[in-house]
Amino acid sequence: MSEQPRRLLLVEDDAPLREALGEAIALHGFQVHATKSATEACRAVEEESFDVVLSDVRLPGGGGATVLACVRRQQAPPPVILMTGFDEPGGRDRALVGGAAAYLLKPIALPLLIEVLRRALPEHG
Repeated sequence: MSEQPRRLLLVEDDAPLREALGEAIALHGFQVHATKSATEACRAVEEESFDVVLSDVRLPGGGGATVLACVRRQQAPPPVILMTGFDEPGGRDRALVGGAAAYLLKPIALPLLIEVLRRALPEHG
């Protein structure tokens, strides 16, 4: 039997980018659930389980730090990868200290993104 697809929560407020990223990631064996705000993402992680979360840093409803905090409150929190098009001084350090598995700058080459997602996944489950 084939392996169950890994569930990925994608949090991106830019609709064309959210759609394109979701489709590209799905082609690499992930089941993608996409949301457009930190509020929607927090609701999703409370209602469903995910293997990995990929979130923009700048979002309506609180931003990537809010998403990270919501995810980390879960019983078995999945890894969170943050991405941004705005490289703010100290942003990477704050994200990693806050518990992010990775911090990527947009635009992100798809092969790199898939590699980072796979590396962040727990080995079992």
